[in-house]
Amino acid sequence: MKKIGVGAAIALCLSFAPALAADPVVETCVMSGVVGGYGIIGSASDYVETDAEGFGLFGKINFCDLFGTSINVQSGAYGEFDNAKGGFGPYDPKSDSFGYVSHYYYRSDDFAVGLLSGLGQISDDIFFGNESEILGVVGLDAHAYLDRLTIAGQFAYWDTLTKNSEFWQIKDGYQVSGELRYFLSDDIKLTGHVAYDKYTDESGLYPWKAFSYGAGAEYKFTDFPVSLFADYTRIEGKVGNSTIGDNIDSDIFKGGLAIHFNNDSLISEDRNGPSFATPMIDTWSNLLSTSWRQN
Repeated sequence: MKKIGVGAAIALCLSFAPALAADPVVETCVMSGVVGGYGIIGSASDYVETDAEGFGLFGKINFCDLFGTSINVQSGAYGEFDNAKGGFGPYDPKSDSFGYVSHYYYRSDDFAVGLLSGLGQISDDIFFGNESEILGVVGLDAHAYLDRLTIAGQFAYWDTLTKNSEFWQIKDGYQVSGELRYFLSDDIKLTGHVAYDKYTDESGLYPWKAFSYGAGAEYKFTDFPVSLFADYTRIEGKVGNSTIGDNIDSDIFKGGLAIHFNNDSLISEDRNGPSFATPMIDTWSNLLSTSWRQN
């Protein structure tokens, strides 16, 4: 199942590239997209001190005026893979997350609002062998456009679709997030982001809740549809209840490149293309919290 899901995500990302690259860039809402990849470096402290490394792949495509209406659709696939190094005795735990999310929205020159839905699968290979579950997600999106500043907000609700009563399973989870994107130029973007997420496990004894914040930057080459980006996120969380629990603090660094189709600048993509964030269960945080519950 995991290999099929990862293959589907990569295939979706790559299959759109030739069609999207063929048309000239325009400044109105048309079919456009982006594909990319990045490396991950993570570290954690408090109940366990460990480092991790991994990588991610993603692809998004934007369809406008669906069936002649003012409703637009952004669809995307992702895959993320983390592997901890040390901190768990003889074990080197792994966590994978991949899925597909669509956003259905209305966009004007000043704002965008919409709904989202999708499926994801998260897998852990820790102390008791490989475990995985399928999750469904629904939520809300909102953007406000102010000259060179974009204010983005999102609410996402997760629940498991794999009902096998395992204590490590994620259920009843949600995330509220916000992001500021400021464009120093059409092709230089600075971002600041915050989020709060919470979910429980099947037993109800070891809920996870965390506050995260961070910043990033992206630069796109003017005459070439490639951009470079980097991002830092600090996560301050807790797994467990008031009686049994531990703090989990971690730092995540990501850096990579993206290929853009049918938008000639980052600000054009932000206002006319696939610019909604894709909600997903962060593999590094899940690796730490699930490891704690299984330890």
